[in-house]
Amino acid sequence: MRALDRLPLRTPAAGRAVVGPMRRRDLAEVLRIEQASYPSPWSTDVFRSELAQMQRGDRHYVVLRRGGALLGYGGLMFAVDEAHVTNIAVSPDHQRQGLATRVLAELAWHAVARGSVGLTLEVRV
Repeated sequence: MRALDRLPLRTPAAGRAVVGPMRRRDLAEVLRIEQASYPSPWSTDVFRSELAQMQRGDRHYVVLRRGGALLGYGGLMFAVDEAHVTNIAVSPDHQRQGLATRVLAELAWHAVARGSVGLTLEVRV
């Protein structure tokens, strides 16, 4: 079985979280999660820069929502035929529910659809 065959389905059942593109209007909620998740969180300016690069096709950012509430987000950077996960987080109140896996799976699907042959994620502890 290929690794992609084990990823969660892209189409959620009713009532489940839905993944969509990150927009500037999401940044206030994204920043709340970012600040709660990381000791050195990204600033508003960093996210704005990343979204500008998304418009040029160099990045891809998504948010995960359930019932209108933003629960998590993640992003990719593209270089030649590889994709790198730049950031991923889920609201502390909604962790341990598989939501980060859902975001990561969506990012992986997007990387494959774009033709990436490699996907990396740097983890710092």
